[in-house]
Amino acid sequence: MQTKIKKGVCEVELAQTLCFGREVKIGMAKEGYRKVHVYQCPCGYGYEPEKGCKEAGVEPGVPFEELPDQLTCPRCQRAKIHFREKRFSVKA
Repeated sequence: MQTKIKKGVCEVELAQTLCFGREVKIGMAKEGYRKVHVYQCPCGYGYEPEKGCKEAGVEPGVPFEELPDQLTCPRCQRAKIHFREKRFSVKA
């Protein structure tokens, strides 16, 4: 089942998932937008694997799953386990 919705000015093609007991779709960015994959700490700091983390000495391209479990947020020092995965699209 393919569904399309409008979100702001970006038309998003959707992939199937489950949310609040309903079947919904998660977006794949169209032209003019880029997909962003961030792991966010409750304090607001976001780790983007494509950019890495200079403060923690992590090179760009290192997946979040491969970071050491002892790694903490450079802002608030919370443990890696508190980070949550976020995926969305932004204008390129």
